[in-house]
Amino acid sequence: MSEVLNRLKAEKKKILVDLYNQCTDAQQDIFNRMYGSTDNVSDAKMDWAIQQCERTVIKNNEKIGLEISPLDLIKNVNKTIQTKQNGSN
Repeated sequence: MSEVLNRLKAEKKKILVDLYNQCTDAQQDIFNRMYGSTDNVSDAKMDWAIQQCERTVIKNNEKIGLEISPLDLIKNVNKTIQTKQNGSN
């Protein structure tokens, strides 16, 4: 597999894990019954798994009145983590 495709696969995996972590425990259990775990999602099913998690997170956010996309939420969390890491160095 080419380096570009490997990087794309890794980035998709990272997005999936970030979205998965925003799901409730019960939602994660359902995901795990369908796919085994985030580590077991095949390349052929990766995009669909990401879409499922994204829709679930959006619905969860709507229930609590949060008007932010899951990917924006991931970016905000990552910025916070980076800021904390940079501040502790």
